[in-house]
Amino acid sequence: MLSTVLESCAEAVVVLDQQGGIQMVGSPACRLLGNSAGQVLQRRFVDFVADEDRPAVEATLAVCLGSEGAHSVEHRLQGSPAAGRLSWIWRRSGPAAADACLVGIGKACAAVASDRDVFLSHMGHELRNPLASILALSETLHDGVYGPLTEAQKGCLLTIKECAGRQIDLITDMVDLSRLETRPLELVTTTCRLEDLAAGALAMVGEIARSRSAQLSSEVNPQGGTVMADEKRLRQVITHLMTVGILSTPVGGQVKLHLGAASQPEGLLIQVAASPPGVATALPLAVQGGEDAAGPLLKRVREVKPTGFALMQRIVHLHGGAFAAQETAAGGLCLSISLPLKVVAPVAAPPPADREEEGAGADGTPLILLVDDQVALLEITADYLRHQGFRVCTAADGREALEQAEALLPDLVIMDTQMPGMDGIEAISHLRKSSTPRVATVPIISLSGMGGPGDKESCLAAGASSYLAKPFGVKALEAVVLEFLRLPPA
Repeated sequence: MLSTVLESCAEAVVVLDQQGGIQMVGSPACRLLGNSAGQVLQRRFVDFVADEDRPAVEATLAVCLGSEGAHSVEHRLQGSPAAGRLSWIWRRSGPAAADACLVGIGKACAAVASDRDVFLSHMGHELRNPLASILALSETLHDGVYGPLTEAQKGCLLTIKECAGRQIDLITDMVDLSRLETRPLELVTTTCRLEDLAAGALAMVGEIARSRSAQLSSEVNPQGGTVMADEKRLRQVITHLMTVGILSTPVGGQVKLHLGAASQPEGLLIQVAASPPGVATALPLAVQGGEDAAGPLLKRVREVKPTGFALMQRIVHLHGGAFAAQETAAGGLCLSISLPLKVVAPVAAPPPADREEEGAGADGTPLILLVDDQVALLEITADYLRHQGFRVCTAADGREALEQAEALLPDLVIMDTQMPGMDGIEAISHLRKSSTPRVATVPIISLSGMGGPGDKESCLAAGASSYLAKPFGVKALEAVVLEFLRLPPA
């Protein structure tokens, strides 16, 4: 049993005796140490540690080997300049301790997965932040906030925006795929409207579609239908499927999305038809065969967007769904995903109550409090919102935001979560506990570049009214702002 765990464990694990000799080793540890199992067994663990790190590792081992359980040591390896390599070390005093060792391995691997998840969230945050500024600045410049531009200059800005967007998508896919390699996917299910999913997917792929002059369309059946699903993951799947369809069709082609109820098998059918210019494909199509039958075709499609397709495939399989692909008329392509999600017909709902106009200026102009420690993004976003006719005040951290909110009584707060001192989550909680009714009930849009599991839920639980993941386009932010202030688009 223990040897099986060592082989299947995602981490590099070795089992040591009381003298620090390696008793058991799995393939992941052998790959990390650069030796076969025969070359590793019965050697001292410190023999594989770089000379400069050996004294510290020996001191740690002296403490670790005096107690039962699992321990970790961070060090460099012999013959490798890379730092920060992790080897997991266990002590086994006899066969009776094997169960305890297994429990220790499980706990330690879970701890490593958790640490890795935090690292991936922070890494994604740091990589996406500069891109968020580039994205927002390119949109702001393009819309003439800082003065008129020539058509050639506008074209260059659209190219910059497109490149930044693709880089952001790649970073997001890599982070998400790395998470799936280390821990099970945790789904957070909510009620999702099919129209919202379709509209969101078309908006997300709009730039890449324009770059290839692709014509986009969508259809939903039934109208107003809903499914219980993880909205973020489902939107991710639909967006990736649309992107693959756009990249798989010639320039000027037509890409159509269909979301609807399926009867065999029962559930949600997602189809994307990519057709050459001038060729229309009616959806839905009867799904022919499965992944095995469409193997060669799916392999060709996978090469179009390898990372995104791999992530999409993992998410679909974890939902119990399946892929299918088939060729259509004139060399077109139809990609299908079947998910075991029940589609519910719409139920009539009462119209939303109008929100009272509060905190507006003498001319009725709403005041927005913008909170972010990223100076470049803060200034760009503030400039854009002012250009759109809003009054804007700013704060660089949570504590300053509380002071501004009490003094100025804004109509809307846009709050970043990752800030020094008092972060956004804590600041939102304080706003909701304010003794000033207008402050306690002000709509709050939470911004976050972490993108980790439960990130959105943490913001909403703290009291945020809505959540927007960084990086975002300023137009996407404006749409959310207009929704909460109940104003028509400019």
